[in-house]
Amino acid sequence: MAIKRRKSLARTLARWLGRADSEIRVIQEARQIRQVARFAGIFGVTVLIPAIMLAYFALSSIQAEELLVDADLARAADSVSAQIYRDVDSEFTRFEESTTERLRSGQSPLTTLAELSPFLRGAFRFDESGVLAAPFTLPDTVPVPEPPLAYRIATQRGQDAERTGDFAEALAHYETAVSRGAHPAHVGSASYNRARLLAKNGQIRESEEALADVYADFANVREVHGFRLGDLATLKRAEMAWQREPDVGAVALEGLAEELISARWTIGRPGEAAIARRALDSLAEHSDTDWLARARITLDERTRQLFWAEALESELELFRGATMRVSQGEFKYYSRPDSGSLWATLYTGTDLYAFSFDQDAIIERLKENLVHANTLEDQITAWLSSSQKRKDNSVLDRRSLAPWLPFLNVVVQPDNPERLASLKRSKRTRRIFIIVLAMAIAVLGVALSARIVSTELEGARAKADFAANVSHELRSPITQIRLKGEALQLDLVYDDEDRRAHHDAIVREAERLSRLVDNILDFAAIERGAKTYMLRQDDLGEIMHSQIRSARDYIESRGIELSVDIANDLPVIWVDREAVGQVITNLLSNAAKYGSEGKWIGVVARVGLEGIDISVSDRGIGISKEDLRKLFVPFFRSADPQVRRKKGTGIGLNIVRYIVEEHGGSISAESTLNEGTTFTVTFPFEPPSGAGV
Repeated sequence: MAIKRRKSLARTLARWLGRADSEIRVIQEARQIRQVARFAGIFGVTVLIPAIMLAYFALSSIQAEELLVDADLARAADSVSAQIYRDVDSEFTRFEESTTERLRSGQSPLTTLAELSPFLRGAFRFDESGVLAAPFTLPDTVPVPEPPLAYRIATQRGQDAERTGDFAEALAHYETAVSRGAHPAHVGSASYNRARLLAKNGQIRESEEALADVYADFANVREVHGFRLGDLATLKRAEMAWQREPDVGAVALEGLAEELISARWTIGRPGEAAIARRALDSLAEHSDTDWLARARITLDERTRQLFWAEALESELELFRGATMRVSQGEFKYYSRPDSGSLWATLYTGTDLYAFSFDQDAIIERLKENLVHANTLEDQITAWLSSSQKRKDNSVLDRRSLAPWLPFLNVVVQPDNPERLASLKRSKRTRRIFIIVLAMAIAVLGVALSARIVSTELEGARAKADFAANVSHELRSPITQIRLKGEALQLDLVYDDEDRRAHHDAIVREAERLSRLVDNILDFAAIERGAKTYMLRQDDLGEIMHSQIRSARDYIESRGIELSVDIANDLPVIWVDREAVGQVITNLLSNAAKYGSEGKWIGVVARVGLEGIDISVSDRGIGISKEDLRKLFVPFFRSADPQVRRKKGTGIGLNIVRYIVEEHGGSISAESTLNEGTTFTVTFPFEPPSGAGV
């Protein structure tokens, strides 16, 4: 009767635990779980609950005597945090009012940013289609191709000749480069260099005509340093005119400077600013002083904005979508602590304005204000905190600086904990400390104990299963080797063919035993972090054919059809030959073991988008969705009886995943119950960074 009750209890526990183990194993785990629950219950009843009750009564008894001190400190803390909040609010209110007033009066809020706020770094306008409209444009993402070899040789020779003063030879080489160029940037650069050398060679008229052609054909083409060829040609012509007729040259330089200063510059392309600055430097003693000063101020401001715009280029994409367009005339703030940026947006008309503030400078100003506030209040200390945790007993006040800096809080605490402790009596501090510490230790003890016992239980079970599975796996090949060896030793064979069959069986089982031992040793090395691979350029197709030839006899001896489709155009990639062979062998062995019912295994290798894709498929028992999530976990074996009947250690797929990931690749599995499974492995074309090659 007792035996029947025990079996019934074991079946109930197995269903409750979702396990398919033996009755003895289930009962053992149930006993361990009961011991954990008993330990936690006794600890909670005898220690944790009394500790909570004592803490409640101790805290209640001292609450009244602290109310007066707490109220005074709370009022002072609220005053300090409110003042800091008002400072921030006042700064951004002035910015919003100034910006709105400019727009109302028809002025642009994208210039003289210091008048709007001393913390502004840049201002941008996006049109209704989400394109950056002012004051700059985004750079063209189409790269300029590498120039032809003949072009590079001619250009280098021209530069060498120009450095030695042989302008005629340099001119000839640049003319050759013009004919060898394959892209407008190459042809335009060579044409400009040719025009320069004509002037150096004394051919002034020809040089001016050549510069005019450069401007006509390549005005908006940028050379390798980012300068527009049209601007370079105009500057060169103006400087040549300056040498002949200073008044005419001055007019040309002033026009060029004004045109460039008022133009829309391209982010990341400082060429326009550099050319405008050179033009202004040339006009230092020949232009109106007031005009020159205004031009320099405008140029300096635009140059600073261009510098910040380049630093903020990646963030400008955030403001191109329609989601940023809130109510008309409403300012909205976006803080980015990771990049030190604070953005304000304003949607007016059909345009979206985005303003970038120096968030770090704002925070430094707030810290200065906090230092000043702390000198006025001797019992409290205020500081900035980025922590979002709830207020604890030591914090008097916590005020968020949202919407401008939502990740920051003004936190106010007592200035001198010892003085406050003496006001509230030293016993209170000791009692609270002891109570909190005891409670923390009690809770931590329960949690850690339960976790340790649970972890040990799961670990012991996994190791026991692994040991049993390994023993079972080792027994079969060893038994076969022993039987075949004894038959040969005792000469219990019929003829030479039978003897050869015995030898083949010994070799086959020895190879199987060797693979099992290699898997166990590799897994141990992986667990220790000592397994490394040396990647070399190798033919993956040849490796696959070699491994398939080795496994074909074993697979076909089990009545399984092996279909192989390996593309002939597989490129040479970086792999560890033995490790990749182990991957192929493990996947084929796995398919033969669990897909034998389908009598078919398919291997396909193709060139994919990210590397070489290898698929190993079978038409076997399949894998459930729940088991697919745990498939590559060490020691995992499904509770499905069909799987349990198969021999296995639970480490093969874990080793496969490790090898593939060490190659920088990926592995995935797709399966349908009772229909089959497909494993797909991708090896990348290039080795991962840091890999041993």
